[in-house]
This record gives sequence, structure tokens and C-alpha cells, in this order.
Amino acid sequence: YVTGRIKDLIILRGRNYYPQDIENSASNAHKSIRSGYVAAFSMSDRGVERLVLVAEIEREHFRSINADEVIHAIRHQIALDHEASVDQVVLLKPYKIPVTSSGKIQRRQTRQMLVDNELDTIADSGITQTRHYVDPVTDTEKLLVAIWCEVLKLDRLGVDDDFFEIGGDSIAGLEIGAAIQKQLAGVEFDVAQLQEFPTVARLAQLLDLKIAHAKNKQLAKTQSGNKVISI
Repeated sequence: YVTGRIKDLIILRGRNYYPQDIENSASNAHKSIRSGYVAAFSMSDRGVERLVLVAEIEREHFRSINADEVIHAIRHQIALDHEASVDQVVLLKPYKIPVTSSGKIQRRQTRQMLVDNELDTIADSGITQTRHYVDPVTDTEKLLVAIWCEVLKLDRLGVDDDFFEIGGDSIAGLEIGAAIQKQLAGVEFDVAQLQEFPTVARLAQLLDLKIAHAKNKQLAKTQSGNKVISI
């Protein structure tokens, strides 16, 4: 079955993605995004392919949108639907994405216009996504920061940084899950929980509850084994 042009295929960390699928997810991520006017493509950064998404904003929304909110919604939706991390999101005014005479999105031309700084942008995630850095405090937070930095090849990580917004994907999630299980013996961890707890702070709270539960369970087992039964 023909599902898309092979020249438009996006390959990220060995996985194949068709841009149409990612574009559809982005169109459904937020009400202000102009449906059908989204371009997804990859760009090479120091030998690593990065996912870039360019989206038009509906005319009635582009003067009043919260750009950070829209960018976060796009990244979250694509992570949820495809387990892929969007490295850059660019928001445009309506009717600014180049299209063919038949109305098809010209992805390669959009990519080139982005490189040449010719797109009429409302916001660019490289500009709007400024995070307030928060140091890890608890032992669990410090452990998670060390694991995430090693897996994601980061020098620094705040406890409120979102896993999927800093380069996390399903493969990285598996590596992090394996490291957590190794470091916290006896604590069960499902990689799917990263979707619900995507920051170090939130995940640390979950793991602390699991650690406490495991300790209480072990304590109850020990006390039960030490009971003297009299007849």
C-alpha cells in the first residue's frame, strides 16, 4: 500500500514516520491551529536528525494566542500519538506556508524558508520556550536528574523540564525505565507512566510513593514472619 512519498519520510532514531501522520496530530492538538496547514520535516543538527513542525494559526486566534500553550499542546499530542519528540515548533500567520497550485503543503520549500529565515513567524520554540530552572532537592529527584542527563546527553536538567520537550522518546523512555529499575530494586516502574508524569518532580513523587509502599510491604512481611503462634 502506498502511504506517502518516500522522499518525505522522516527517520528519527531508527524509526520511520510519515509527515502526514504527525501533521494530523498537530492539527488536532489545539483549536487555534489551522487544520491542514501544518508541515512536518526533519533537519540535521550535528549529524542528528531533529523533528521540526511548522503550523499556521487561524486568523481569529493569531493576535491573541498563548504561543507557549500552543507549542506545548503540539509537543504533547505528538508525543502521545507517535512517541516522538518535536525539537522545534514554529507558528505562522495564516496563508504563509508555501503550497502547490493544488493546495498541497510544500515541505521542502518550507524547510528551506525556515533555514533562510524567510517565514513570517508568530513564535518559534527556540525563542518562546524559556524554562525556569529548578534544582533537584530530594534524593529521588537527584537520582532521576542523573539518569535523564545520561540518557538524553544533557549537561543540566531542571526538575520541571518536560521529558518530551527536551528530546525524550520511546527509546529513551525504555533506557530510563531500565535504569530506574536497576537503581531502585524492588520498585516497579512502567515506561508508559512517563506520559502522565513527564517531569522529574512529578515522577519523583510517584517513585517516592512506590518506595514507601515497598518498604511498608517488606516491613509487614518481616513482622509476619517473626510472629510466635501459640496453641
